[in-house]
Amino acid sequence: MEFHIAVPTGDAMVGNLGTRELFSCTAVEVAINLCRQLEVAAQPDQLLIDRATYSAPADQSVADPLEPILVKGKARPTPPIFYLSPAIPGEPDMD
Repeated sequence: MEFHIAVPTGDAMVGNLGTRELFSCTAVEVAINLCRQLEVAAQPDQLLIDRATYSAPADQSVADPLEPILVKGKARPTPPIFYLSPAIPGEPDMD
């Protein structure tokens, strides 16, 4: 079994859209598009994160930046980051 995982950070609007008779739970915003694009760009068994997700715990993670990808709704290419593992004390980080 293979997996492709993406974890972006950003705002999203999530909720039930439609009428009382026919509605569905939907999520919209650029973060949702980014998540999908990162998932598609991920290799089998790879977890990709965006810069905002990496920056939150940057001193606690080991990660590798990849080539930027175009994401619908964003003006500039987004560089996905391959999350490797939690940081090991004493090991250098990616910066």
